[in-house]
Amino acid sequence: MAHPAGLFIWVDVAVPDPEAAADFYKSVLGWDAASVSPDPDMGYWNFTLGGKVAAGMGKLSEEQVARGIPPMWSSYIKVDDCEATAAKAAELGGTVMMPPMQIFTSGKMAYLMDPTGAAFAIWESGDFDGSDEFNSPGFFSWNELATRDTAAALEFYTALFGWESESMPMGEGGAVYTMFKVGDRNNGGMYDAAMLPSEVPAHWGVYFTVEDVDAAAAAVKANGGMVMQEPFDMMVGRMAVVADSQGALFNVFSGPTD
Repeated sequence: MAHPAGLFIWVDVAVPDPEAAADFYKSVLGWDAASVSPDPDMGYWNFTLGGKVAAGMGKLSEEQVARGIPPMWSSYIKVDDCEATAAKAAELGGTVMMPPMQIFTSGKMAYLMDPTGAAFAIWESGDFDGSDEFNSPGFFSWNELATRDTAAALEFYTALFGWESESMPMGEGGAVYTMFKVGDRNNGGMYDAAMLPSEVPAHWGVYFTVEDVDAAAAAVKANGGMVMQEPFDMMVGRMAVVADSQGALFNVFSGPTD
């Protein structure tokens, strides 16, 4: 069954050393990596778990590294028309960082930036329609926007994708967490990045479900990564903020077990 438009359907990581990343994610999340590039110069791999496609990986070129592009995870939102969505994003104050391009028979993508500075990708499906599974251990479960202008971001994303939203208190101090929805389905969240260090830019973060957050954080450390925020409990489960062995940030999460 095809995923609906407006849904986050894919995530991938860009790194200068894919072989090292494959080893890291195999140890931490149990993934296998296999090249899927008809053109070997493109360098793209799919991560799989139990035969199901979980995420992707691309190689950062020496030129990209020299330009200061860091290893990072990217989030993809499904659209019906890549060109029209990219054009509308620009009209709404966003930036088209990479214009729509055809990816063989897999689909069409563009890389955009919202008016607050957070980058994301859009995907028009061809043969490929994103991750085979969500929310299970080893698969991505959430995409979360940290921005210092939540009002501008809310206006942009609801106009661009037709998302509904719901806001709720986020701990003490009057902070608010916003849930984005596609129909009745929760599709991501947003919070005010004012609580983060000033040098951290607006960004979309990726969460992967794991069976044991503490064990996953320990595996990150054991395989050359870093734990940026040690495991902690929250209302909906337990999580930690980590970075892989090349510096790409992501989150590991487990829901309540009772």
